[in-house]
Amino acid sequence: MIYNYLRVSLKHSLGQYSLSPMLDFNTDQNFFSNFKSSANIQQDQAINTGEKFKQQPNSPSYRPDKTSVKNWEDIYFGMENTVLKGDDNQENQVKTLENEAYALSGDEDKDLKNFVSVEPYQLHKTYIIYQVKTGMMIIDQQAAHERILYEQYLEILKNGEYLTQKELFPRTVELDPSKSDVLKSILDKVKRLGFDIEEFGHHSFIVHGTPSGLDVNISLDEIIDKLISQYIGNLEFELGIEDNLARSMAISAGIKRGYSMEKQEMKAVIDLLFGCQLPQKSPSGKKCYIIIEHDELGKRFNQ
Repeated sequence: MIYNYLRVSLKHSLGQYSLSPMLDFNTDQNFFSNFKSSANIQQDQAINTGEKFKQQPNSPSYRPDKTSVKNWEDIYFGMENTVLKGDDNQENQVKTLENEAYALSGDEDKDLKNFVSVEPYQLHKTYIIYQVKTGMMIIDQQAAHERILYEQYLEILKNGEYLTQKELFPRTVELDPSKSDVLKSILDKVKRLGFDIEEFGHHSFIVHGTPSGLDVNISLDEIIDKLISQYIGNLEFELGIEDNLARSMAISAGIKRGYSMEKQEMKAVIDLLFGCQLPQKSPSGKKCYIIIEHDELGKRFNQ
């Protein structure tokens, strides 16, 4: 609507001061800028001298002087859109602009009037806000990403191997004895997730590659340590090795609250989440999203 006001105001200004470009290339514009019609000359004289008007021309009780009754309509030539100074006239101008703006919104700019943004945006670096048909969806970015990764890792462990991104220089990871023993027992499964890792001795491991797409900003030592910790913590649920490892890896590698997301990342999370078999819950059982419907919003505003 603001766009329409600006557009109409600009159109009025261009028309008032003859600034609008003409498309008639055969016409000499200097001719029109140097000369006025006789009707416009009469109009200027009438306004400047005040002799042709007993009252303002827009007054309901206005009557032209008897001496100028003949061809008196000529003095109004070109004044249909002219706005005179004064509060009343200014108010009329605003109403005119408003009406014309609405007319534009309903005509050639109809799409502008009905335009509703469906671009997702991030709230407090924690939630993704997205418009849906029934209202508003709020997605927990961490829980959603964990669900996505969990199903991806579980599929990889069951049906294939993950792509590995080779490290430029091999890195060494050292673990405490208890975690080192656990990693040894599941090393084959870890390799299928995309880790190119081998035992080096003395509770150390050499990493030649990591899963493709893994956040490079996360410390490799931190990822492996969290992976093992999550795996040990899930043992009490008596999950299968593959399910436990997929959950542990998803929780360790998923984006966290406080991570600033780009538009494309948010769109990818939304698309991938609703491509999952169970998009409602994260691997740890947390809600991935909620929907606030129109009726509920209306109740909040006492509607």
